[in-house]
Amino acid sequence: MISLKLKLKETSIKNILSYKNAKFTGFRNYNVLIGKNNSGKSNLFKIFELTKDIYDRGISEIPKSFIFDEDVNLEGEIKFKFEIIENFREEIFRILYLGKYLESVFHFTARTGGELPKKNWRVLENGVAWLKETNFFKNIIVIIAFINKRAYLSEILIEHDDIAKKLMIFQMRDNGQNPSHLNLGTFVTDRKSFKEIFTDTPLTKTNISSNFNLRSTLELSSSDQIKRENPILVLIFVNFINDFINSIYKIPDKRKFERSILISNISRTELEPSGENLVKFILMKLVTNQPEWLRHFKNELQYFIEDADNLRQNVDDEDNTVLILKEIGLKMDITLENMGAGILNVALFIAYIMELKENKILLIEEPELHLHPGLEQKLKQKFLEDSDKLQIFITTHSREFLAEENNEKSMFYLIKKENNQSFVEQPPEIKVQDVYDNLDIDKEKYKIQRLLLNDLKFWREFVEKAMSDKKIENNLWDFKQTLDMWRVDKELLELKKVDFCGDIISFANSDGGVLIIGISDKFPRKIIGLDDLENKVNQLGDLIKNKIAYPTDFIHFQQIQLKDKDGNKKNCLLIAVAQTADMLGVKIKDGTYLFKKRIGSSSKPVAPDRIEETKKRIYKDNFDFLEFIRSFTSNLVSTL
Repeated sequence: MISLKLKLKETSIKNILSYKNAKFTGFRNYNVLIGKNNSGKSNLFKIFELTKDIYDRGISEIPKSFIFDEDVNLEGEIKFKFEIIENFREEIFRILYLGKYLESVFHFTARTGGELPKKNWRVLENGVAWLKETNFFKNIIVIIAFINKRAYLSEILIEHDDIAKKLMIFQMRDNGQNPSHLNLGTFVTDRKSFKEIFTDTPLTKTNISSNFNLRSTLELSSSDQIKRENPILVLIFVNFINDFINSIYKIPDKRKFERSILISNISRTELEPSGENLVKFILMKLVTNQPEWLRHFKNELQYFIEDADNLRQNVDDEDNTVLILKEIGLKMDITLENMGAGILNVALFIAYIMELKENKILLIEEPELHLHPGLEQKLKQKFLEDSDKLQIFITTHSREFLAEENNEKSMFYLIKKENNQSFVEQPPEIKVQDVYDNLDIDKEKYKIQRLLLNDLKFWREFVEKAMSDKKIENNLWDFKQTLDMWRVDKELLELKKVDFCGDIISFANSDGGVLIIGISDKFPRKIIGLDDLENKVNQLGDLIKNKIAYPTDFIHFQQIQLKDKDGNKKNCLLIAVAQTADMLGVKIKDGTYLFKKRIGSSSKPVAPDRIEETKKRIYKDNFDFLEFIRSFTSNLVSTL
């Protein structure tokens, strides 16, 4: 089980990034942020990382881009609420008891018919056990404020049964902050009830000051005055740093995997969250003789690839080390980088979580990338299981990562964006069906199309059939041996990037379709293949995002292996493009836009109003063209 002393429970945000006034409540072990592209899902992660960065780097100002609408006159705020877990509550109550801070309170309550008889509170264990049964010291609230781009610790509060008591506050001054804190010494002489003493005691001026710097402010906990007058505050500072700031880790959406590795300094290899040194990292486990780790890794991997047998290393012709996965029943080996992007992503998640071990906050961006629904469902189950030891947050567009609505370990948040402002909706106000409606998902059609998009057998059969068709192409697919942008001089590169994106939007503005790369476009077609496919996919994904502004996922990359005429396996790339509900254009360097459609077997520039007229009949993005491709592959229809 997660044993963080402070477990993140809630976050409120004002005037930071796209959140003008947003609140995430009820964080659980497994938390899913779902919504359309550019809705602001990843901004919560950026806020976590901003807090970590402000502390780690000791900075006092934040970039203008982090302020809502980049309005530096706005005052911003991030409020974190943490649940104090029971063993930490006990630690707090022991400090209060052993420091004799509660002697007068016990006497006062005993004389006024208090809840705990004198003979019981005289015994440490009895007094602490009774305090644990109360609603005192349930949550801690940490507020970080932003004024004129300056970030500073504003307040620390303790919450007793929903009554928040300030433990420390910081008033702003021109050259820094003037703090006040709760002096526990005043408890000794006060004649009050427990509720009064915990909620009504005034603060004492702290005889030290802090500049606008979260790190130096938190380091006030080492001051003699704070240690002497409020040792609980010292513990809170330390655990806020250890259990939150130093516990944040993120696996980004931009993940890439090197094909082979140099083994220099391999024993000191630490796994990069992007996955770029995954092969080297696993090799390190092999060469440094960590059989238990490797056995666990293989067992985890077998959950996703049932035929995985063993991992071993080899050296290629260029003296680089490659990692090889042996599959049961196969005579050939599969190099790890040729396992497919889906399994490589899964392998990264497994290895990274194994290294984190426990009691961390793990942020994962778009885990669904390159995965088919079956793998997504298995990965969701793994995340749910691992959330017993990690607090996991993911951003996603895929419904497959939503747990059952009655799952007590899980919570989901639907992120919407209107007029540049992100809004958060969550249960019980909404249900899973509301997510489907927001994402324009027809559940049954979505399921079928997702299965087809990730079905390697379906795509191989289609490509083989399309290759044998003597027509060069039709309006639903297009063969390309390679992309011009990968082989032109620098002065023509921008033009060829626009040409590629023009091919993409021409499918989206028509009936959808698929671009097949790695196969010659003239009959008889030949399987040529592509090198360094993983990096090419990442490059194309970034290019499409930068050149084509569209708020939903209308692109699906599918890597497949095909045999050429000599029986050699070649990596090819399919880019499936949805028919979009809205017109798409490619942004050109001069700020204008290019608009294209598929006309016959070619992409042609057309006037925007011609595209807009056809879009009136399209109500949502769709991959409906897949049904035609399935029928074509099954010989039920002829080509267009």
